[in-house]
Amino acid sequence: MSEKLKRAAFQLLDIDCATCGSFIKESLARQRGVKTVNVNVLLSIFYIDYSPDEVSEDELEKLLNRSGYKVLKLYSLKSNP
Repeated sequence: MSEKLKRAAFQLLDIDCATCGSFIKESLARQRGVKTVNVNVLLSIFYIDYSPDEVSEDELEKLLNRSGYKVLKLYSLKSNP
């Protein structure tokens, strides 16, 4: 059975610490419904593949907002990892 995943991309502004980015990535990866998290450290963009049946995009954005950085939602689309 193939699970339908979605992909969302968020950019965190003013993050200048790779360790902070890694910590945020690990926090996202532990979130229920998140399947994979990839980070472009240079651009501070987080690519998240998730199951919309288990977690919403709004919940992911709220989790990122709790990091203390300004969050920009870049896009959301169906994923086929």
